[in-house]
Amino acid sequence: MVIGADKDGNALFIFSRSPYTVYDFISVLLDAPLKLQNLMYLEGGPEASFYLKHIEMEIAKMGSYETGFLESDEKRVRL
Repeated sequence: MVIGADKDGNALFIFSRSPYTVYDFISVLLDAPLKLQNLMYLEGGPEASFYLKHIEMEIAKMGSYETGFLESDEKRVRL
């Protein structure tokens, strides 16, 4: 999970359930057409989570697999 801004001043909250290394995740982001200005890496693996509830939209995401901690891709978020 990363938080940051693009060159147009938009806030970015970028979440991926895929178990990328930090290096690989950064490479994916740099290759994306997002006009990134700055980002801060927050967390990865099962500790990473994202929750948003606004009017008619609700999004709940949880990270997945981490070697030696939670070696499973089971989704455990329930609303």
